[in-house]
Amino acid sequence: MLDKIQKANVPVLVSFSICPFVQRSAILLEEKLQAYERINIDLANKPEWFLQLSPTGRVPALVVKDDNANPTTLFESAVINEYLDEAFGTPLLAGTSLEKASMRAWISYSETLIGLQYKLMLATQSDDFADKLTQFVSALKKLKPAPGKPFFNGVAFSLVDAAVAPVFTRLKWLPHVTLQLQQEAKTQPDSAALLNWINHLSNYPAVKQSVSQSFDNDFVNYFKQRNSFALK
Repeated sequence: MLDKIQKANVPVLVSFSICPFVQRSAILLEEKLQAYERINIDLANKPEWFLQLSPTGRVPALVVKDDNANPTTLFESAVINEYLDEAFGTPLLAGTSLEKASMRAWISYSETLIGLQYKLMLATQSDDFADKLTQFVSALKKLKPAPGKPFFNGVAFSLVDAAVAPVFTRLKWLPHVTLQLQQEAKTQPDSAALLNWINHLSNYPAVKQSVSQSFDNDFVNYFKQRNSFALK
């Protein structure tokens, strides 16, 4: 498998089917390239070839060719996405140094949201779920997208959108969140802007195409096996 990956003519994304960090990079691949290969692995039984590729042993890992056609492995989704952004098409991380730094800060913050959402899905009791739901919603509402616009910064898709979109993809199993935002949106402009962004980004083509056909089943099975209160 390692030899096959390193000889591939397109970028190869090594993936775990429900990993939100993998999805962040899959979104950029869909937005920028579309021609790439995706290989899913079992994180509970990582193949030896993967451990040879990735020094961290975490997904995603992206294998690409350099200018001399030598295979190079990139790891960490934020790094992978900045490479894809710079190497292919019009840069999505654009603007002044301050504007780009601000976007990187929000990209980093998205990792907090991903972690809180994962812990929320792992809650098995109603009290614990309620506490973690409050924490997650509070963190989610700190995002301040452009009011009335489809993307975080306005009318153009950005790396911030790619970083946060996996959180929105998983909200279908947390209807409590969108119901609360819908109620608040009637009187609170920030909640209305956030809800608009969630709805638009969740249906953006690169986001919808970034998950496999088995994603819903894989996600539900993973958390049902862990007795998730959200899925009861």
